[in-house]
Parts: sequence; structure tokens; C-alpha cells
Amino acid sequence: MIDIQNVTVEYEDGIKALDDVSLSIEKGDFAFVIGSTGSGKSTLLKLLYKEINATKGKIFVDGENLADMKKGQIPFLRRKLGIVFQDYKLLPQKNLYENLAFVLRAVGTHPKEIREKIFDALDVVGLKERIDALPSQMSGGEQQRAAIARALINSPKVLIADEPTGNLDPDTSLEIMKLLYGINQVLGMTMIVATHDKALVNLVQRHVIQLDKGRIIRDEFNARYD
Repeated sequence: MIDIQNVTVEYEDGIKALDDVSLSIEKGDFAFVIGSTGSGKSTLLKLLYKEINATKGKIFVDGENLADMKKGQIPFLRRKLGIVFQDYKLLPQKNLYENLAFVLRAVGTHPKEIREKIFDALDVVGLKERIDALPSQMSGGEQQRAAIARALINSPKVLIADEPTGNLDPDTSLEIMKLLYGINQVLGMTMIVATHDKALVNLVQRHVIQLDKGRIIRDEFNARYD
């Protein structure tokens, strides 16, 4: 599903955010990207949805070489990816239904399909009863569930989550991680989660990729964050 070959990201000042990184993530995998702040976690994820470009190396997502991808093809790449951020990024003046409908309209979904897709996504994350709520009326956990529903709405092949529990308390963080793991197990969706939370990694104990100063220092399966 994802193949990264000898990738380096170097800034103009010579600092390397990633340094000769190679890794593979298979279809249906649940992969944690771990490491301290500044280790390169977010840089790695941004490469996958082409927010930034590699200085060197090759990146393949679902068989596509991102280096060869034209600017006009990037929206089609991102339709294969569901992306969840730490700060939710919900539209503040739109209720939950409208936030999800906005995404569907943007990709040309037929109006008759919009309501069904929204209710299916909200059913997965357990938020159907909050469909009329504005983001300001929702708890942090509910907002992140809403963001996950938005990421799922177009049935992506890969869900990418960048510190999805960074703004949440420990109990809510565990609920969100259980939700993501359940989606992976039930739907078979490939999941990539960047986090620094040891408890969440140890809850699931799956594929662990550890970065330090832009380099991979660990790539193990069925692993803990010790």
C-alpha cells in the first residue's frame, strides 16, 4: 500500500527533517509512527498526502509514484486518503451534518447519496444523535470523532492520523484509539497514526515505526512503546 524508498527531506538551511528513510506499510496494516517532538513524524505523514515533497528518494502510495504526480492529480490522491488532525479542523459555523456534506459536495457526490453516506459515517463513530450540533457545542472527543467521520466519508484506502489524541484527556484518548483500531479491524482500512503517547501504542501493540532526528531507529511488528 505504501512504500518509501531512501527518502530525505532537507530544508534550505541544510537541516534534514528526514534522512534516508525507507519503510513499507501493507494493506490493512495498523502502523504507529512514534518519536519525540521534532523527530520527523509529521514530515513523514505530509509526504504521503503530498503537502510537501521529498528532496531525494521515492514514495509510492497505492502503486502511484508521488514524484511523477502532477499538481492536478493531487486531489485524486487525497481522495484515497482520510486525514485526521490534532486540532480537528471542523468548520466552526457549520453543524456536524453540514461539515460532512461539505466534503461530499466538494467531490461531486450525488445529492441523493449525501445523507446516506453521512449517516453511515456517523454510525461508525457513534455520533448520529449529534448531527445538528455545531463544533462549539461538542466536546473535544466528539469533535475528534466528527473529524474521523469526515475522514471516512469517501471510503478512503488509508486513514492517516497526526497526533489525533494530542488535545484530549487520557480516558478520551483511549476511546479514540479504540475507535481507530476498531475501524482497522472491521473495515480492513490501512491505518497510520503518529503519536507520542506510549499508553495508546501499548494498548494495540501493532506495527511500530520509531523516528529519531529524522532517521528510523526501529521498525517492528507486534511491538510496544518502551
